[in-house]
Amino acid sequence: MITYAGKGTEIPHFNQPTSVTIGNFDGIHLGHQQLIKEARTKALKKGYKTLVLSFFPHPLWVICPQKAPPLLTPFEVKQRILERYGVDIFVAIEFSKEFASWSHERFVKEILTERLECEYLVIGPDFRFGKDRKGDINFLRKKAGFPVKVIPPVMVDGEPVSSTRIRRLLRDEGDVGRAAELLGRHYRLFGKVKKGDQRGRKLGFPTANLEPSPRSLIPKRGTYLTKTLLNGGGCYTSVTNIGKNPTFGETEETRVETHLIGFEGDLLGKEISIEFVERIRDEMRFSSPAELVAQIKEDVLYAMRVCEAVTQ
Repeated sequence: MITYAGKGTEIPHFNQPTSVTIGNFDGIHLGHQQLIKEARTKALKKGYKTLVLSFFPHPLWVICPQKAPPLLTPFEVKQRILERYGVDIFVAIEFSKEFASWSHERFVKEILTERLECEYLVIGPDFRFGKDRKGDINFLRKKAGFPVKVIPPVMVDGEPVSSTRIRRLLRDEGDVGRAAELLGRHYRLFGKVKKGDQRGRKLGFPTANLEPSPRSLIPKRGTYLTKTLLNGGGCYTSVTNIGKNPTFGETEETRVETHLIGFEGDLLGKEISIEFVERIRDEMRFSSPAELVAQIKEDVLYAMRVCEAVTQ
């Protein structure tokens, strides 16, 4: 997959017809996947390249930072997932106040037509673009000069699948199982392992203390059945706690600490990803370290039983 990330005025001229879909694609959930599927189907039929056009950072981080959402898929993660869905070209335009001032006419002419050579455009029903969001479906169909396909939202349980809905499930409810249904895969946190206070090791359950990619969404505080994937290869059943260690006096920041069952080695400074499978329990304050250890043992045994049942 070819990837370009930079200013709109610096996007290269691809000199080949493309089937394009546009959006933030945060999460690349079931709805996004439908857009990509339609663009790719047309590309394969016509001999075009499948192109996904997105923006970084999320526009709200520039326009209204206090309302900007945490990310389900940081940029590097988005790249990996899009390639998995057969995208040929991924273009991420740097979103700035200057770019936000572009008119909708300029965006279509300079980006879609001249640089990307769009021959087919796939969008969702609420897509708007350009200064003051004046560009819409009607404008595209009248003025763009290429066919525009509008894909209706994917509905699950009577509600449209959306990044906002998935964020609510993860951050407010900790319902990682339901979020996985809307994403089409388990939610993952990526990052590097940083030095912790070594308390887990002293308790007999060493943990990797994750520093997530910047602006990543961290699920609701609690304990989760997870799978931890190592950058160099290897996947381990794990138990991950998200919280502030209330048993030992709350920490200032929320920590993401995962115990990899059966793993021996040093992960400090290495990249890992944590895949959230199931919420086990809420965060708890224990009366003693011994009581905490007993609960951790139960959590680990539960994780092992679940994973054993899945593999049988």
